Amino acid sequence: MFKLTMKRTALRTVGIIAVTLMLLGIGVVSVSADGPPPPHLDVKITTHSPSVSGDGFDAILYVSVPPQKPSGSNSPDRYDLTQSFVVQSIDLTETAPDGTSTTSTLITCTLSSSPAYPSRNTVSTCTGTFASRVMSYAYPGSETGIYFSGFGPASTGHWTYTFSVTGLYDSSPTTLTSRVSVDAKP
Repeated sequence: MFKLTMKRTALRTVGIIAVTLMLLGIGVVSVSADGPPPPHLDVKITTHSPSVSGDGFDAILYVSVPPQKPSGSNSPDRYDLTQSFVVQSIDLTETAPDGTSTTSTLITCTLSSSPAYPSRNTVSTCTGTFASRVMSYAYPGSETGIYFSGFGPASTGHWTYTFSVTGLYDSSPTTLTSRVSVDAKP
């Protein structure tokens, strides 16, 4: 009788473990079925207290894309651009101490039609402020830096600079936004 009870307990324990693992597996599948994790934008600047007398600041925009498994259509071990963040435009909104704002487009990028997105051989051409410094692709598991120099507030006080980077990610238009604040000195 003791062996039979122990056998039932062991079978019940194995069954509970199997059901638990199956439910955990379904949870993992449903999380990955929601699509890739989103990219992220971070802005770093050279100083938070620039002078209005000519000492501005430089900004580096970092677009980071989380690591992912390859899903290219040509080969199971190659990426296409679907999993990359492909820059289409970069806008800057400057908010002055009095609350007024101006928005300008710093960069505009166009993609080739042949080969077309999301082909990994798609060519991106960018124009605008420091266009040659723009790496227009941020690949999975990496970050790319976009360097701008010479921003300078026009008057003393608290300024906010909002960068909006619009691009394609997972075949959909996506806008990443990050802002920095500076206290301009005389």
